[in-house]
Amino acid sequence: MELFFSNQIVGNLIEMPESEAHHLLNVLRYKIGDELKVTNGKGDFFESKIIEINKKKCVVEIIKIISIDKPKHYISIAIAPTKNRERLEWFFEKATEIGIDEIQLIKTQYSEKSNVAIDRLQKVLLAAIKQSNQAWLPILKPMIDFEKLIHYQNDYQQSFICHNLPPSTIQLIKIAKPHLKTLIMIGPEGGFSNHEIDLASKNKFQTVLLGNNKLRTETAGIIAASILKQINL
Repeated sequence: MELFFSNQIVGNLIEMPESEAHHLLNVLRYKIGDELKVTNGKGDFFESKIIEINKKKCVVEIIKIISIDKPKHYISIAIAPTKNRERLEWFFEKATEIGIDEIQLIKTQYSEKSNVAIDRLQKVLLAAIKQSNQAWLPILKPMIDFEKLIHYQNDYQQSFICHNLPPSTIQLIKIAKPHLKTLIMIGPEGGFSNHEIDLASKNKFQTVLLGNNKLRTETAGIIAASILKQINL
């Protein structure tokens, strides 16, 4: 059954957002009485049926609620936006399918791009949880300067910065611990500057490698997400 999204829930009724209502009514041709599955992105699935259709409006009644517990771990990836929009959106889509909890956009010394369309990226996240049948929508945080993010390190139980310069010789998969609130930083194509690496190291970030090859930003992000998710299975 295809999954839909709405956070407009009052009592046992859900009003579908206009975009979802359009897809339901005009593309899929759903009718009153048809059943569908909805998530609020906060851990709940709602087995529902359509009870009202009015032009662009679609209201469904909740039949059953299935709540999905939040995983014990928490994976946050702080990533410098790529110059190419499609590559960044690809990372958002695949990281969401993998099941990370948070994406933090960071502006670094060598960042290729400092402005991104947050609304568009949010839509990518929504589409990805629906496609992968997930009940938890990742948190998307707006752009923040690298040095400011460093000071939020204490919000996490383990923090990493990825780069392939000495003394970074430890593989992430060998040092990351499961079931912890984790932050990992991925730099732009030009990597992190020496100053940024030094600053992170002085603020309890562990320097790690993702492999021996030089990776694109979005590839590094997916590898990091995959490793952290795998050790938490």
